[in-house]
Amino acid sequence: MNAARSVARARPFLSRLAVCCGSLFCLLLLCQPARLSAQSKPDGGAATAARTRALQLYSEGKHLEALPLLEQAAEANPADGAVLQHLAFALITQSHTLADPAARKAARFRARAIFLRQVELGYNVEVAQSLVDKMPPDGGNDDTFSTRDEVNKVMQEGESFFASRQLDKAIAAYEHALELEPKLYEAALYIADVYFLQQNWTKAAEWYARTISIDPERETAHRYWSDALLKQGKMAEARAKAIEAIIGEPYNRSAWVGLIQWGQANGVELGHPLIESPNEAKGNKTNLGGVGDPLAGNGGALNWQLYEATRTAWSKGRFAKEFPAEATYRHSLREETEALRAVAESAAKELQSGKVKTLEESLANLVKLNNAGLLEAYILFARADEGIARDYAEYRKTNRDKLRRYLTEFVTVKK
Repeated sequence: MNAARSVARARPFLSRLAVCCGSLFCLLLLCQPARLSAQSKPDGGAATAARTRALQLYSEGKHLEALPLLEQAAEANPADGAVLQHLAFALITQSHTLADPAARKAARFRARAIFLRQVELGYNVEVAQSLVDKMPPDGGNDDTFSTRDEVNKVMQEGESFFASRQLDKAIAAYEHALELEPKLYEAALYIADVYFLQQNWTKAAEWYARTISIDPERETAHRYWSDALLKQGKMAEARAKAIEAIIGEPYNRSAWVGLIQWGQANGVELGHPLIESPNEAKGNKTNLGGVGDPLAGNGGALNWQLYEATRTAWSKGRFAKEFPAEATYRHSLREETEALRAVAESAAKELQSGKVKTLEESLANLVKLNNAGLLEAYILFARADEGIARDYAEYRKTNRDKLRRYLTEFVTVKK
């Protein structure tokens, strides 16, 4: 399984927010549990063979068989990002098979430390960082799927069966959980996971669709389905599902992983249109997949004065008038749209009148977005702060197609 697919198996306990622990501490943790002595350290040839065999076993879904060989390969080369990533995921798989809760927690604790080391090495950072951000620093408690103990017990049995590759029994357990709780998102999702592992794409698609019907706005099933389509070489469909994941949860870093992976597979460098104002701090670009500060830079000073004037008006009374139910001012989607639209319309008039012959890049992009009717979508994905993000769900209710268009026409095109 590839990296994004592996995220699928590092599941519920990773949904909690986390704070990174110190890097030195993580480096110490990395080598402790199954460390080989200096005398038993393999030579170069043996280490290479162990690495090759470990990655092959992992790719076949045999995580537990791969685990000791991954340990050996990590000992031989502690800076091997690929080995570290697979080792961390194998530890997570192992945690589902351990009887002792403390041992399960310790395995997750060590996995998180390894993901941190992977980030430090710069290997597959988007995947590793998304997991670090969500894993509790101490390894977290065991997965909880439901408020009902009976459902949790059945799901834990399914996870244990899945980890030991008793896949028919895993499906039976997940189906039983769905019988007990028909709206249990994870149960449907995990059935799809089993079919993914078996490369039964028809059944996997059926169950991803069923999962989405339980909660269309959760990003996970969309992203996993995108991964399945990518593996089949269905690039257009994979991009569409990855986009749906982002539309579901745009301010969740994990939601962007599928589209980033699609871009890598297709040689497309993803990015928002460059839009910079003279008064925005240089070098403070918004990153894909999170609530960020406004983009920064230079250009079109006279036009951008309209932006500043509009924002000032909103902060000095316009917001209170437009949002009487809110007691305190916040930066809103309506404010940012009105401010940027004023700049776009002013720049467009200058161009049409012949006052200027060309527009610098930021203004040209802004005019293009405005003409396409995608200014709000751009703002929500590329310029959202906490205030603007509060307007996302309401906008999505009636403008889902514009969100799709923006991601398709502006973010996922070859530059």
